[in-house]
Amino acid sequence: MWRAASSTPQQRKNLLRILVSEVTLTPIDVPMRATRVQVLWESGVVTEHQLPRARYAGGARASRDAEALVRRLVSTGAYDKEIADTLNHERAGGRRWTEEAVARLRLRLGVSRPFATPAHEPAPDRRGDGLWSSRGVARRFAVKTRTVSGWVKLGVLVPVDGGGPARAAWFDLDDDAIRRVEAYLATSAKFHRRGAS
Repeated sequence: MWRAASSTPQQRKNLLRILVSEVTLTPIDVPMRATRVQVLWESGVVTEHQLPRARYAGGARASRDAEALVRRLVSTGAYDKEIADTLNHERAGGRRWTEEAVARLRLRLGVSRPFATPAHEPAPDRRGDGLWSSRGVARRFAVKTRTVSGWVKLGVLVPVDGGGPARAAWFDLDDDAIRRVEAYLATSAKFHRRGAS
């Protein structure tokens, strides 16, 4: 019945529900990472299988060299996207790296970015590495934070880190950025004065 071409996936699932009483998964770490799968059949018979357990999601492993490179790049202040680009460029770990994969690896290694802001705390006006939050930029130029968001949409300011859904945007207020904002503010003031007259 299981192998019959006429059996649908739903019928096979129902067959398993009838035959299998319980399944137990037990992680094993020594001598190698694996999972022991024990199936208790309705007849009382137990069958056991041992399957290798991937160290990382998707079955991809990070080599010791890749882990060391991640630790070194984090210590220099590199962000996950930059680290992923470097790992891909050097073909480290024999896999394709994404920003999310680097974040997961950092989590597993217990390596945090020195200037990361916990999600439950509001972003400070300025970070330890000198970058400004949207709120900090707004206070610096005496405008509302939604004005800063408008500047980003117009290209007056470009975040150098973060941004996007649920991620704080951080800005480098170097001389060029300050000049662009001040020029935009001056142009906006002239436009508003003209419109008022």
